[in-house]
Amino acid sequence: MTGKHVMVTGCTADLGQAGAIAIAEMGASIALVCRSRDKGQAVRAEIEPTTGRKDCDLYVDDMSSLADIRAITAEFLATGKPLDVLFNNAGVGMSTRETIQNGFEDTH
Repeated sequence: MTGKHVMVTGCTADLGQAGAIAIAEMGASIALVCRSRDKGQAVRAEIEPTTGRKDCDLYVDDMSSLADIRAITAEFLATGKPLDVLFNNAGVGMSTRETIQNGFEDTH
């Protein structure tokens, strides 16, 4: 994974957090995508001393908002880095059907 750029969504707990750390340990630079800046900064603060990686970027958005997704996409593309791997871990299960602003089903 050395030299690869990996984006991890849902990175502030459980599988996403463990995955981000493991991928950074393999040598990839990490783009963390999460809803909470504080939780994202905590994960980023854990990655550097654990893995020695200093190239961990943080993007804060609401994955249920297409406008937020587009903004994060534009921000990432502006870095000029390729996206080699997308670890798409964001989401939760719902017991009732709800829709969000764009008419899509909510999984939050």
